[in-house]
Amino acid sequence: MGSWRYLIFIVLIAFLGWGVYGIVAEKGKVGDTADTLRVELGGLEEENRGLEADNAYYENEQNLVKALKEQFNYRAADEKLIILVSPSPKSSSTATSTE
Repeated sequence: MGSWRYLIFIVLIAFLGWGVYGIVAEKGKVGDTADTLRVELGGLEEENRGLEADNAYYENEQNLVKALKEQFNYRAADEKLIILVSPSPKSSSTATSTE
């Protein structure tokens, strides 16, 4: 009858070992996910700082008007608007006719 006790003890230890292995494996997966989320959080925090800086810039009415003028070619009624277009490169080939 003593051998049954040893067999039950060994099965119990194997079962507990298998459970501990599963917990350790799950902890590794959670750690990897946490590292990925930390990296993503760092990127989002940096983006947030940039957006807050943009928000602070555009809270000034002069900066907002300046941005609207640049983006939409807006002008006030008493302003004149001049749009400068860079010249296109001239063609280096010339047409010749042989008759």
